[in-house]
Amino acid sequence: MNRHVTTTGTRGIATLEFAFILPVLCAMIFAIVDIGWPLEARLVVTNVSREGANLASRDLKSGTDLLTYLTSSSSPIDLVGSGKIYVTTITAGTSANSPDPVIASQISTGNLSAASGITTGATDLGLTGAIYNHLVYNAANRVADILGVTVVEVFYQYTPMTPLASFIPGLLGAPTVIGSKAIFCISGGL
Repeated sequence: MNRHVTTTGTRGIATLEFAFILPVLCAMIFAIVDIGWPLEARLVVTNVSREGANLASRDLKSGTDLLTYLTSSSSPIDLVGSGKIYVTTITAGTSANSPDPVIASQISTGNLSAASGITTGATDLGLTGAIYNHLVYNAANRVADILGVTVVEVFYQYTPMTPLASFIPGLLGAPTVIGSKAIFCISGGL
């Protein structure tokens, strides 16, 4: 018996195996990219919100300078074209006649149509009850527990980068908004 495999046959089998494995490898690579990129975007959004609230609460940056700094520090994501940043300053109640905290200022930048959760019409201005209560004027102490807070909200719309989402609907979803909010005390009360 003479067994011999032709080179052409071996190449044909290798090509067939490659044709079966290539879509699986591409799908794995696309999945890694489409899962890794939003994780990175989430980290950037969280860091930008924390950094912004920290800088604003210490008066190191303010107004449009702060917004410009935050958008430039958000690389590799684009918070101007696909995001929104809100910086809100809330001051504490100042007297028994004005015990409730108020929104002193709110500035924003970015093209994403995401609404701020910090608004005059929201319950407790959009803050947690505990933070809001620390901003309410305390008649017994003749001052609020804290004099104010700076809130930085950052939103980013993630859109899948690879065509995998169009091949497997519902797997990676449509564009998703990633958001983060950081709250820092402006200065101490008691």
